[in-house]
Amino acid sequence: MNFSTNLSLYEKTEYRCDDKLSQPIRIGEPHPELDTLLDEGTGAVFITAASPYDQKLTDTQNHNRNELLKLKMAIMGLEFYDALGVPPQGAWQPEYSFLVINTDVDTGITLASEFEQYAFVYIAKGEAAKLVLI
Repeated sequence: MNFSTNLSLYEKTEYRCDDKLSQPIRIGEPHPELDTLLDEGTGAVFITAASPYDQKLTDTQNHNRNELLKLKMAIMGLEFYDALGVPPQGAWQPEYSFLVINTDVDTGITLASEFEQYAFVYIAKGEAAKLVLI
């Protein structure tokens, strides 16, 4: 698969954080339940460090990358929760990810760039989820 194919799948992926949300986040849709967790003027970032630039890595490599992302977010003082990106029709294995709340799009860009991601999901309070391309 190439990036444009994956981009279409990213848009159809369900972004789940079962510990905090009863329904998944979907691109193009608002998420009122998530809004209740967000402070005014903030948003949420849904991000992974797995599969840099869509490269297939081993489970161990992806796990290690996500542990580094988790450490980075903790050092930055971010509030985050374990999450899972579940693609449609088994396009790939669900990816261990994080839901970062009360943050901004610039933080998402910084993390996605550092961890070699083409995109991440951003949800501003009161708005629909969108895919942000790096």
